[in-house]
Amino acid sequence: MANLQGINIDANVPEAGSFTIIPPATYKAVIAGDKITTTKDGRGKMLELTVQIIEGPYTGLTIIDRLNIVNASQQAQNIAQGTLKRICGVLRAPFPPQNTDSLMGKPMLVTVGVEEFTSNKTGNVLKSNKIKNYAPIPSVTSTPPAAVQEW
Repeated sequence: MANLQGINIDANVPEAGSFTIIPPATYKAVIAGDKITTTKDGRGKMLELTVQIIEGPYTGLTIIDRLNIVNASQQAQNIAQGTLKRICGVLRAPFPPQNTDSLMGKPMLVTVGVEEFTSNKTGNVLKSNKIKNYAPIPSVTSTPPAAVQEW
């Protein structure tokens, strides 16, 4: 039994543990955070982007997009670097970026899908969100009204 006496636990902390699957659709989102991690084999680098929905009923929910930017598999690396290039293009940021500052907080559209996978801990089939595409938000241009002829 763990003794929790004397540990400052905040009684007002929000409950955790629930996980919401976002339905497949296109959402307005921003990159709200990121980090570089080492791949499981220790030979590669993964850029983990925290993509946050900023509009609609799922506002505030996040999806992690993991990009294998350095990987022993050339194909995995090409896919990840191609995705990063796409994101930079959508957000009008330089590629290759020196850092991710120019990607943060800029609105874009993300197409979200749902994928099933088997848990390596429980063996249960679970669902997860996956970002399928990044796109710019279409610009709205107004057409001036036609000239009115006066008689």
